[in-house]
Amino acid sequence: MHYSRRNWCCPFFRYDERFVVHCEDGSIVKLKDREVFAQYADRFCGNAKGWRECQIAASLVRIAEKKEARKEGKKA
Repeated sequence: MHYSRRNWCCPFFRYDERFVVHCEDGSIVKLKDREVFAQYADRFCGNAKGWRECQIAASLVRIAEKKEARKEGKKA
């Protein structure tokens, strides 16, 4: 369930609360007010290209790539 009515583009987004974004791995981004929350969400979570610039998303991409590489290594 989503607190806000935003469109979320980040594949690692799970749900939001008032001024809080929850990500796939349990990471939480807490922001101080509506304006800061909106700026963050617009730049990263709700941006089709911008989510890749988020440090949390970048870390989760690297983790997923490592898992996939290990999987492929075991199959070979």
